[in-house]
Amino acid sequence: MQPDERVVLRFQIIRENLTHLRSLAAIPEAEFLPDFRNVEAAKHLLQTAIEAVMDISVQILALLKEPLPDHHAELFEALSRHGIVPASRVDTYRKMVGFRNRVVHLYDRVEDRRVFEILRTDLPDFETFIVEVMTHLGPGASPSGPG
Repeated sequence: MQPDERVVLRFQIIRENLTHLRSLAAIPEAEFLPDFRNVEAAKHLLQTAIEAVMDISVQILALLKEPLPDHHAELFEALSRHGIVPASRVDTYRKMVGFRNRVVHLYDRVEDRRVFEILRTDLPDFETFIVEVMTHLGPGASPSGPG
């Protein structure tokens, strides 16, 4: 399955965001939490990385000529049915979308400590998604692009 350049671009966005998020994750909690710039930057970078994950999922389902689900959180069940992500990872990716929805729609209910916790524990989920998808898309889907 050959991805289009939108998928490759989304991979690049995730990788760039992860670089910045890891930088934020390295800040001690006592310094991170009181500085709104850290929290807001992390929220934005997480949101856009998750949106890139969702966009990649939509593009793959389009390549597979699979109808799109009614809700973004259901994208991963469809990917799992096609063997692109394991069923054991579906809930993790659904939670990502749930966090993104909270940042976008319930922004006043996102706890700063939860953002920091995500930075410290959940960033590898993005890498896992990239590896799972690239395994099915082939070398042309490399996050750094062809060649």
